[in-house]
Amino acid sequence: MTIPPNAYAVKIDSSNGNILIIDTLPFYFGAVGNSSTFTNPYNNRFYYSNGYNIAGYDLNNFTMISNDTFPLPPIGEAFLNIVFNACDSNAYGIHFNFNLSLGRLAKYNLSTGTLTDISPYVMSLGGFGVGYSIDMVNQLYVYMSGGLKGYDLATGQVVMNTPVQNIPGENIMHIVYDCIDSSFYGTSANSSAGTKYFSKIDPVTGIVMHVSNNNLNTYIWKNGTSLFTIDPFSGIYYYRSGALISVDVQTGIGSPLILNLNPGTSFDNMTYFPQCQCNLNTQVAEVSQVQKQINIYPNPTTDFITIHYKSTSEKETTVSLFNLYGQQLRIGPAFSEPGSNVHGTFALPEGDLPTHQPGKHEIKIDIRNFPAGIYFVKMSDGGNDEVRKVVKY
Repeated sequence: MTIPPNAYAVKIDSSNGNILIIDTLPFYFGAVGNSSTFTNPYNNRFYYSNGYNIAGYDLNNFTMISNDTFPLPPIGEAFLNIVFNACDSNAYGIHFNFNLSLGRLAKYNLSTGTLTDISPYVMSLGGFGVGYSIDMVNQLYVYMSGGLKGYDLATGQVVMNTPVQNIPGENIMHIVYDCIDSSFYGTSANSSAGTKYFSKIDPVTGIVMHVSNNNLNTYIWKNGTSLFTIDPFSGIYYYRSGALISVDVQTGIGSPLILNLNPGTSFDNMTYFPQCQCNLNTQVAEVSQVQKQINIYPNPTTDFITIHYKSTSEKETTVSLFNLYGQQLRIGPAFSEPGSNVHGTFALPEGDLPTHQPGKHEIKIDIRNFPAGIYFVKMSDGGNDEVRKVVKY
Protein backbone atom coordinates (compact mmCIF):
# COMPACT_ATOMS: atom_id res chain seq x y z
CA MET A 1 0.00 0.00 0.00
CA THR A 2 1.50 3.36 -0.95
CA ILE A 3 0.76 6.93 0.06
CA PRO A 4 3.22 9.07 -1.92
CA PRO A 5 5.87 9.86 -1.01
CA ASN A 6 5.63 7.16 1.68
CA ALA A 7 5.20 3.41 1.43
CA TYR A 8 4.18 0.85 4.00
CA ALA A 9 4.90 -2.80 4.57
CA VAL A 10 1.52 -4.45 5.04
CA LYS A 11 -0.04 -7.85 5.58
CA ILE A 12 -3.23 -8.79 3.72
CA ASP A 13 -5.62 -11.47 4.90
CA SER A 14 -6.38 -13.38 1.69
CA SER A 15 -9.68 -14.63 3.13
CA ASN A 16 -11.29 -11.21 3.65
CA GLY A 17 -9.04 -8.48 2.20
CA ASN A 18 -8.28 -6.88 5.57
CA ILE A 19 -4.99 -4.97 5.75
CA LEU A 20 -2.58 -4.75 8.68
CA ILE A 21 0.10 -2.05 8.46
CA ILE A 22 3.42 -3.45 9.68
CA ASP A 23 5.65 -0.39 9.36
CA THR A 24 6.55 2.61 7.23
CA LEU A 25 9.25 1.64 4.74
CA PRO A 26 12.54 3.48 5.35
CA PHE A 27 12.80 4.44 1.67
CA TYR A 28 10.36 5.25 -1.10
CA PHE A 29 9.38 2.35 -3.33
CA GLY A 30 10.30 4.20 -6.56
CA ALA A 31 9.39 2.68 -9.90
CA VAL A 32 7.30 -0.46 -9.47
CA GLY A 33 9.36 -2.19 -12.17
CA ASN A 34 12.51 -1.79 -10.03
CA SER A 35 10.94 -3.13 -6.85
CA SER A 36 11.07 -6.66 -5.44
CA THR A 37 9.58 -8.40 -2.43
CA PHE A 38 10.39 -11.84 -1.08
CA THR A 39 10.15 -13.86 2.10
CA ASN A 40 12.38 -16.21 4.06
CA PRO A 41 10.14 -19.07 5.27
CA TYR A 42 12.73 -20.33 7.75
CA ASN A 43 12.89 -17.26 9.98
CA ASN A 44 9.53 -15.66 9.11
CA ARG A 45 11.05 -12.55 7.53
CA PHE A 46 9.83 -10.28 4.76
CA TYR A 47 12.18 -8.28 2.53
CA TYR A 48 11.52 -5.32 0.28
CA SER A 49 13.88 -3.68 -2.23
CA ASN A 50 13.64 -0.70 -4.59
CA GLY A 51 16.67 -1.88 -6.56
CA TYR A 52 19.13 0.19 -4.53
CA ASN A 53 18.20 -0.49 -0.90
CA ILE A 54 16.80 -3.48 0.94
CA ALA A 55 14.81 -3.60 4.18
CA GLY A 56 13.98 -6.68 6.23
CA TYR A 57 11.13 -7.24 8.69
CA ASP A 58 10.64 -9.83 11.38
CA LEU A 59 7.03 -10.91 11.03
CA ASN A 60 6.99 -12.51 14.46
CA ASN A 61 6.89 -9.08 16.09
CA PHE A 62 6.49 -6.78 13.03
CA THR A 63 9.78 -4.96 13.56
CA MET A 64 12.39 -3.85 11.02
CA ILE A 65 15.57 -5.86 11.48
CA SER A 66 17.71 -4.51 8.62
CA ASN A 67 17.99 -1.48 6.33
CA ASP A 68 20.89 -1.76 3.92
CA THR A 69 22.15 -0.30 0.66
CA PHE A 70 23.37 -2.63 -2.08
CA PRO A 71 27.13 -2.30 -2.76
CA LEU A 72 26.66 -0.63 -6.14
CA PRO A 73 28.05 2.45 -7.88
CA PRO A 74 26.11 5.63 -6.95
CA ILE A 75 24.44 5.82 -10.37
CA GLY A 76 23.79 3.61 -13.37
CA GLU A 77 23.30 0.22 -11.69
CA ALA A 78 20.64 -1.59 -9.66
CA PHE A 79 19.84 -5.06 -8.30
CA LEU A 80 16.47 -6.06 -9.77
CA ASN A 81 14.01 -8.95 -10.07
CA ILE A 82 15.10 -10.45 -6.75
CA VAL A 83 13.87 -13.81 -5.48
CA PHE A 84 14.78 -15.87 -2.41
CA ASN A 85 16.41 -19.29 -2.81
CA ALA A 86 15.28 -21.48 0.07
CA CYS A 87 18.07 -23.98 -0.60
CA ASP A 88 20.94 -21.66 0.36
CA SER A 89 19.05 -18.71 1.99
CA ASN A 90 20.52 -16.21 -0.47
CA ALA A 91 18.69 -13.76 -2.72
CA TYR A 92 19.23 -13.95 -6.49
CA GLY A 93 18.43 -11.37 -9.14
CA ILE A 94 19.75 -9.29 -12.02
CA HIS A 95 22.60 -6.87 -11.35
CA PHE A 96 21.60 -4.46 -14.10
CA ASN A 97 23.73 -1.82 -15.82
CA PHE A 98 21.42 0.82 -17.32
CA ASN A 99 24.16 2.19 -19.59
CA LEU A 100 24.72 -1.23 -21.17
CA SER A 101 21.05 -2.25 -20.96
CA LEU A 102 22.35 -5.63 -19.81
CA GLY A 103 22.69 -7.40 -16.51
CA ARG A 104 24.44 -10.24 -14.71
CA LEU A 105 22.92 -12.98 -12.62
CA ALA A 106 24.01 -12.08 -9.09
CA LYS A 107 23.69 -13.40 -5.53
CA TYR A 108 23.07 -11.25 -2.46
CA ASN A 109 24.05 -12.66 0.92
CA LEU A 110 21.42 -11.46 3.39
CA SER A 111 23.75 -12.05 6.34
CA THR A 112 26.90 -10.31 5.11
CA GLY A 113 25.44 -7.80 2.64
CA THR A 114 27.79 -8.90 -0.15
CA LEU A 115 26.66 -8.92 -3.79
CA THR A 116 28.42 -11.47 -6.00
CA ASP A 117 28.14 -11.55 -9.79
CA ILE A 118 27.69 -15.07 -11.19
CA SER A 119 27.33 -14.58 -14.96
CA PRO A 120 28.82 -12.10 -17.44
CA TYR A 121 26.73 -9.27 -18.91
CA VAL A 122 24.29 -11.38 -20.91
CA MET A 123 20.87 -10.74 -19.39
CA SER A 124 18.21 -8.29 -20.44
CA LEU A 125 15.35 -7.44 -18.12
CA GLY A 126 13.06 -9.41 -20.40
CA GLY A 127 10.35 -6.78 -20.62
CA PHE A 128 8.10 -5.18 -18.04
CA GLY A 129 6.13 -7.59 -15.90
CA VAL A 130 7.16 -10.87 -17.52
CA GLY A 131 7.99 -12.66 -14.26
CA TYR A 132 10.93 -14.41 -12.62
CA SER A 133 11.28 -17.36 -10.25
CA ILE A 134 13.66 -19.83 -8.64
CA ASP A 135 13.27 -23.44 -9.76
CA MET A 136 14.37 -24.97 -6.45
CA VAL A 137 14.47 -28.55 -7.68
CA ASN A 138 16.97 -27.81 -10.45
CA GLN A 139 18.47 -24.68 -8.85
CA LEU A 140 17.76 -22.34 -11.73
CA TYR A 141 16.92 -18.65 -11.93
CA VAL A 142 14.14 -18.61 -14.54
CA TYR A 143 12.61 -15.62 -16.30
CA MET A 144 11.04 -14.64 -19.60
CA SER A 145 13.26 -12.96 -22.18
CA GLY A 146 12.34 -13.97 -25.71
CA GLY A 147 11.63 -17.39 -24.23
CA LEU A 148 11.78 -19.28 -20.98
CA LYS A 149 15.41 -18.92 -19.85
CA GLY A 150 16.98 -20.74 -16.93
CA TYR A 151 20.37 -19.79 -15.47
CA ASP A 152 22.28 -22.26 -13.31
CA LEU A 153 22.66 -20.62 -9.89
CA ALA A 154 26.17 -22.01 -9.41
CA THR A 155 27.75 -21.25 -12.80
CA GLY A 156 25.51 -18.59 -14.36
CA GLN A 157 25.31 -20.68 -17.52
CA VAL A 158 22.11 -20.73 -19.58
CA VAL A 159 20.88 -24.30 -19.22
CA MET A 160 17.28 -23.72 -20.27
CA ASN A 161 16.39 -21.69 -23.34
CA THR A 162 12.92 -22.70 -24.50
CA PRO A 163 11.21 -20.50 -27.12
CA VAL A 164 7.67 -19.83 -25.96
CA GLN A 165 4.97 -20.79 -28.48
CA ASN A 166 2.19 -18.34 -27.68
CA ILE A 167 -1.37 -19.05 -28.69
CA PRO A 168 -2.00 -17.06 -31.92
CA GLY A 169 -2.96 -13.49 -31.08
CA GLU A 170 -2.05 -13.87 -27.42
CA ASN A 171 0.98 -13.12 -25.28
CA ILE A 172 1.76 -14.81 -21.96
CA MET A 173 3.25 -12.74 -19.15
CA HIS A 174 3.68 -12.63 -15.37
CA ILE A 175 5.17 -16.09 -15.09
CA VAL A 176 5.51 -17.77 -11.70
CA TYR A 177 6.97 -21.15 -10.77
CA ASP A 178 4.81 -23.50 -8.72
CA CYS A 179 7.16 -25.53 -6.51
CA ILE A 180 4.46 -28.08 -5.74
CA ASP A 181 3.93 -29.34 -9.29
CA SER A 182 7.14 -27.86 -10.86
CA SER A 183 5.10 -25.96 -13.46
CA PHE A 184 5.17 -22.41 -14.85
CA TYR A 185 1.92 -20.44 -14.80
CA GLY A 186 0.89 -17.03 -16.11
CA THR A 187 -1.86 -15.19 -17.97
CA SER A 188 -2.21 -15.22 -21.74
CA ALA A 189 -3.95 -12.14 -23.10
CA ASN A 190 -5.24 -10.89 -26.45
CA SER A 191 -5.46 -7.14 -25.97
CA SER A 192 -7.32 -6.60 -29.27
CA ALA A 193 -10.04 -9.09 -28.42
CA GLY A 194 -10.11 -8.10 -24.76
CA THR A 195 -9.54 -11.65 -23.51
CA LYS A 196 -7.22 -13.15 -20.93
CA TYR A 197 -6.83 -16.74 -19.79
CA PHE A 198 -4.95 -18.35 -16.95
CA SER A 199 -2.36 -20.49 -18.74
CA LYS A 200 0.50 -22.91 -18.33
CA ILE A 201 3.81 -23.25 -20.21
CA ASP A 202 5.22 -26.66 -21.07
CA PRO A 203 8.89 -26.15 -20.10
CA VAL A 204 10.08 -28.74 -22.62
CA THR A 205 8.25 -27.55 -25.74
CA GLY A 206 7.40 -23.97 -24.77
CA ILE A 207 3.77 -24.53 -25.79
CA VAL A 208 1.29 -22.28 -23.98
CA MET A 209 -1.96 -23.95 -22.95
CA HIS A 210 -5.08 -22.45 -21.37
CA VAL A 211 -5.79 -24.07 -18.03
CA SER A 212 -9.46 -23.48 -18.84
CA ASN A 213 -11.55 -21.48 -21.29
CA ASN A 214 -12.76 -19.22 -18.49
CA ASN A 215 -12.12 -15.69 -19.80
CA LEU A 216 -10.68 -13.27 -17.25
CA ASN A 217 -11.69 -10.40 -19.55
CA THR A 218 -12.78 -8.14 -16.70
CA TYR A 219 -9.16 -7.88 -15.61
CA ILE A 220 -7.10 -7.52 -18.77
CA TRP A 221 -4.04 -5.61 -17.68
CA LYS A 222 -1.85 -5.89 -14.65
CA ASN A 223 1.38 -3.93 -14.67
CA GLY A 224 4.58 -4.31 -12.73
CA THR A 225 6.94 -7.18 -12.07
CA SER A 226 5.97 -7.77 -8.44
CA LEU A 227 2.20 -7.62 -8.73
CA PHE A 228 1.60 -11.35 -8.98
CA THR A 229 2.40 -14.34 -6.81
CA ILE A 230 1.25 -17.89 -6.10
CA ASP A 231 0.12 -19.79 -3.04
CA PRO A 232 1.55 -23.21 -3.96
CA PHE A 233 -0.14 -24.99 -1.08
CA SER A 234 -3.74 -24.07 -1.84
CA GLY A 235 -3.12 -23.71 -5.59
CA ILE A 236 -4.15 -20.04 -5.89
CA TYR A 237 -2.47 -17.56 -8.27
CA TYR A 238 -2.87 -13.87 -7.34
CA TYR A 239 -2.38 -10.78 -9.45
CA ARG A 240 -3.30 -7.13 -9.15
CA SER A 241 -5.31 -5.44 -11.88
CA GLY A 242 -7.16 -2.65 -10.15
CA ALA A 243 -8.54 -5.30 -7.82
CA LEU A 244 -6.58 -8.22 -6.37
CA ILE A 245 -7.59 -11.27 -8.43
CA SER A 246 -7.30 -14.85 -7.18
CA VAL A 247 -7.24 -17.63 -9.77
CA ASP A 248 -7.65 -21.33 -9.03
CA VAL A 249 -4.67 -23.15 -10.58
CA GLN A 250 -6.75 -26.24 -11.37
CA THR A 251 -9.84 -24.58 -12.87
CA GLY A 252 -8.47 -21.27 -14.16
CA ILE A 253 -11.47 -19.46 -12.66
CA GLY A 254 -10.70 -16.02 -11.22
CA SER A 255 -12.52 -13.89 -8.67
CA PRO A 256 -11.73 -10.45 -7.20
CA LEU A 257 -10.66 -9.99 -3.60
CA ILE A 258 -11.88 -6.62 -2.33
CA LEU A 259 -9.11 -4.87 -0.41
CA ASN A 260 -9.99 -2.53 2.42
CA LEU A 261 -7.76 0.30 1.24
CA ASN A 262 -7.88 3.90 2.36
CA PRO A 263 -8.76 6.51 -0.31
CA GLY A 264 -5.81 7.45 -2.49
CA THR A 265 -3.83 4.28 -1.78
CA SER A 266 -2.93 1.22 -3.85
CA PHE A 267 -1.43 -2.20 -3.18
CA ASP A 268 1.85 -3.08 -4.94
CA ASN A 269 4.83 -5.45 -4.72
CA MET A 270 3.18 -8.49 -3.20
CA THR A 271 4.51 -11.92 -2.36
CA TYR A 272 2.83 -14.92 -0.77
CA PHE A 273 4.04 -16.06 2.62
CA PRO A 274 5.15 -18.70 3.37
CA GLN A 275 6.95 -19.87 0.25
CA CYS A 276 8.12 -23.42 -0.37
CA GLN A 277 11.05 -24.64 1.65
CA CYS A 278 13.97 -26.48 0.10
CA ASN A 279 13.29 -30.13 -0.71
CA LEU A 280 16.78 -31.05 -1.94
CA ASN A 281 18.03 -32.83 1.18
CA THR A 282 17.49 -36.30 -0.28
CA GLN A 283 18.91 -35.34 -3.66
CA VAL A 284 21.99 -33.74 -2.12
CA ALA A 285 22.62 -36.86 -0.05
CA GLU A 286 22.37 -39.00 -3.17
CA VAL A 287 24.81 -36.81 -5.08
CA SER A 288 27.35 -36.87 -2.24
CA GLN A 289 27.30 -40.67 -2.32
CA VAL A 290 27.57 -40.77 -6.09
CA GLN A 291 30.70 -38.63 -6.08
CA LYS A 292 32.53 -41.45 -4.35
CA GLN A 293 31.60 -43.95 -7.07
CA ILE A 294 31.20 -42.05 -10.34
CA ASN A 295 33.53 -39.70 -12.16
CA ILE A 296 32.03 -37.79 -15.10
CA TYR A 297 34.25 -35.63 -17.28
CA PRO A 298 34.37 -33.13 -18.80
CA ASN A 299 31.57 -31.51 -16.84
CA PRO A 300 30.41 -29.00 -18.03
CA THR A 301 30.82 -30.17 -21.62
CA THR A 302 29.89 -29.24 -25.17
CA ASP A 303 29.95 -32.60 -26.95
CA PHE A 304 30.89 -35.82 -25.11
CA ILE A 305 30.85 -37.02 -21.53
CA THR A 306 32.84 -39.94 -20.19
CA ILE A 307 31.36 -41.82 -17.24
CA HIS A 308 33.85 -43.80 -15.18
CA TYR A 309 32.48 -45.80 -12.27
CA LYS A 310 33.10 -48.85 -10.14
CA SER A 311 30.19 -51.10 -9.25
CA THR A 312 30.51 -53.35 -6.21
CA SER A 313 26.96 -54.68 -6.33
CA GLU A 314 26.41 -58.29 -7.34
CA LYS A 315 23.39 -57.10 -9.29
CA GLU A 316 23.61 -55.76 -12.81
CA THR A 317 23.96 -51.96 -12.94
CA THR A 318 21.97 -49.86 -15.39
CA VAL A 319 23.14 -46.38 -16.42
CA SER A 320 20.47 -43.99 -17.75
CA LEU A 321 20.40 -40.39 -18.94
CA PHE A 322 17.56 -37.98 -18.19
CA ASN A 323 16.83 -34.38 -19.12
CA LEU A 324 15.82 -31.57 -16.77
CA TYR A 325 12.18 -32.65 -16.74
CA GLY A 326 12.67 -36.30 -15.88
CA GLN A 327 12.35 -37.64 -19.44
CA GLN A 328 14.69 -40.58 -20.12
CA LEU A 329 16.79 -40.03 -23.22
CA ARG A 330 17.49 -42.77 -25.71
CA ILE A 331 21.14 -43.66 -26.20
CA GLY A 332 22.54 -46.00 -28.84
CA PRO A 333 24.18 -49.40 -28.15
CA ALA A 334 27.75 -49.63 -26.88
CA PHE A 335 30.58 -51.86 -27.95
CA SER A 336 33.50 -53.16 -25.93
CA GLU A 337 36.78 -54.82 -26.70
CA PRO A 338 36.95 -58.56 -25.97
CA GLY A 339 37.76 -59.17 -22.32
CA SER A 340 37.45 -55.50 -21.41
CA ASN A 341 34.93 -53.61 -19.35
CA VAL A 342 35.75 -50.33 -21.11
CA HIS A 343 32.88 -49.47 -23.42
CA GLY A 344 32.91 -47.46 -26.61
CA THR A 345 31.01 -44.40 -27.73
CA PHE A 346 27.23 -44.36 -27.55
CA ALA A 347 25.46 -43.03 -30.60
CA LEU A 348 22.07 -41.32 -30.77
CA PRO A 349 19.13 -42.00 -30.81
CA GLU A 350 18.86 -45.77 -31.27
CA GLY A 351 18.57 -47.51 -27.92
CA ASP A 352 19.10 -47.57 -24.17
CA LEU A 353 22.28 -47.93 -22.18
CA PRO A 354 23.06 -51.59 -21.42
CA THR A 355 23.37 -53.17 -18.01
CA HIS A 356 26.83 -53.88 -16.63
CA GLN A 357 28.22 -56.55 -14.32
CA PRO A 358 30.22 -55.65 -11.18
CA GLY A 359 33.61 -54.08 -11.82
CA LYS A 360 35.13 -50.94 -13.31
CA HIS A 361 33.39 -49.38 -16.31
CA GLU A 362 33.98 -46.45 -18.61
CA ILE A 363 31.29 -45.15 -20.95
CA LYS A 364 31.56 -42.33 -23.47
CA ILE A 365 28.30 -40.68 -24.53
CA ASP A 366 27.79 -38.40 -27.51
CA ILE A 367 25.46 -35.51 -26.52
CA ARG A 368 26.35 -33.13 -29.35
CA ASN A 369 22.79 -33.27 -30.70
CA PHE A 370 21.25 -32.46 -27.34
CA PRO A 371 20.31 -28.84 -26.60
CA ALA A 372 22.26 -26.91 -23.96
CA GLY A 373 20.91 -27.58 -20.50
CA ILE A 374 21.06 -29.73 -17.38
CA TYR A 375 21.04 -33.52 -17.62
CA PHE A 376 21.17 -36.28 -15.03
CA VAL A 377 23.09 -39.55 -15.13
CA LYS A 378 21.34 -42.22 -13.07
CA MET A 379 22.98 -45.45 -11.96
CA SER A 380 20.75 -48.20 -10.59
CA ASP A 381 21.51 -51.70 -9.37
CA GLY A 382 17.88 -52.67 -8.89
CA GLY A 383 17.67 -51.47 -5.31
CA ASN A 384 19.70 -48.26 -5.08
CA ASP A 385 19.63 -45.25 -7.39
CA GLU A 386 22.45 -42.73 -7.59
CA VAL A 387 22.25 -39.51 -9.63
CA ARG A 388 24.80 -37.02 -10.98
CA LYS A 389 24.14 -33.68 -12.67
CA VAL A 390 25.76 -32.88 -16.01
CA VAL A 391 25.74 -29.44 -17.65
CA LYS A 392 25.97 -29.00 -21.41
CA TYR A 393 26.83 -25.54 -22.75
